[in-house]
Amino acid sequence: MSTDDPARGDFAALLRTLRGRAGLSQEELAHRSGLSVRAVADMERGRTRGPQRRTVAALVAALAPAEAEAGALERAAASGRPRPKPVPAAPAGLRLPRDMRDFTAREADLERLRAVAEEAGAAHPPVVLVTGQPGLGKTAFAVRAAHSLAGRYPDGQLAVDLHGTRAEPADPREVLGALLRACGVADAAVPQDLESRSGLFTALLEDRRMLLLLDNAADEAQVRPLLPAAGPTLTLVTSRNALAGLEGVHRLALGVLRREESVALMARVVGPDRVAAEAQAARDLADLCGQLPLAVRIAAQRLAARPQERLAKLAAQLSDEGRRLDALQAGDLQVRAAFALSYRCLLYTSRCV
Repeated sequence: MSTDDPARGDFAALLRTLRGRAGLSQEELAHRSGLSVRAVADMERGRTRGPQRRTVAALVAALAPAEAEAGALERAAASGRPRPKPVPAAPAGLRLPRDMRDFTAREADLERLRAVAEEAGAAHPPVVLVTGQPGLGKTAFAVRAAHSLAGRYPDGQLAVDLHGTRAEPADPREVLGALLRACGVADAAVPQDLESRSGLFTALLEDRRMLLLLDNAADEAQVRPLLPAAGPTLTLVTSRNALAGLEGVHRLALGVLRREESVALMARVVGPDRVAAEAQAARDLADLCGQLPLAVRIAAQRLAARPQERLAKLAAQLSDEGRRLDALQAGDLQVRAAFALSYRCLLYTSRCV
């Protein structure tokens, strides 16, 4: 292979050939490209074998080679760049939860989130905060969004439950330790203090297209150390609280479903024929559930488990306000536990916001 042919050869040889053809000294090339003389010299000596794309672009602008020569220079640089380490498969505890096949509605909100992902730039990694009262399906919405966007983030998807409603929410230092290990950092290399772990996590994400789901956040102090400072990673955060102190985030406040959406969710769980046969009872059930997705889902799954039970019978049971929370239970799914802080929305069928 001749190093005099700028369409072939390693990066150092190509750069020397193109600079010679342009009649430039190393100092002149450095001045035109905005690079240092030392950087140009290191590249021509082979000490820097894989300069970044922006460096190659600056050299091409200064040398003005033919299109084929510019392409050859970039290919030679790319071949010399270190290969990024593959992201290991996420541990079981950090994988995205299963998406629900009967997820219903929220199309406008999902479209807004997709638009954020598509318009985002690496200088400002997008953070979408999904908020709302208990039972609105914040986690289900975020999981559906994460699965639908997963193809845009080939370097991996990670999910963490921050346990924001527990007496002791997850410690962000411990969460960062788990995330760093999931990104391939050895135990011995994980820093001890919160600030260092946050800095290392940010550095790892600068060149990775990942999706991070932080579910059930307690407050701003818990979330801030987990947010990337740069790079193309998309972060989804869900919380019952507004987290008004979080700066530069896209906010999505979920509301209750419309009546027809609640009935559609019920039909997807129970079956459309059964719902159509008792259309008015289905509408009554949706109203008695306050149009809250969790309550509608529990009512529907209770009916699905009892194929002979009429929808009107369950509607009559839910009409008793004193028994409503007890009736809205299907296996280990219970409205009472989720609505310990705000159950009045179920006791009164007025629309909640």
